Amino acid sequence: MVQDNKIIKTVKYNVGASKSIGDGSLLKNALKEGISKLLAENGLTEADVSKIIASGMITCEDPDAENIEFSAP
Repeated sequence: MVQDNKIIKTVKYNVGASKSIGDGSLLKNALKEGISKLLAENGLTEADVSKIIASGMITCEDPDAENIEFSAP
């Protein structure tokens, strides 16, 4: 989470490319869980979110990766 241009909360999961082989459900579930956790811990809803930023080795072999969508809980 960012407040006043400063990172105030983060969520980290050890889910790299090798653990995401297959349908990518492990990575998708980790993203959903992390978003839900930040929202719940801070009394926020999806409407309060303007951006989600991910970093690290989030990779995909799918040539249509930019078209993959998931909805946060």
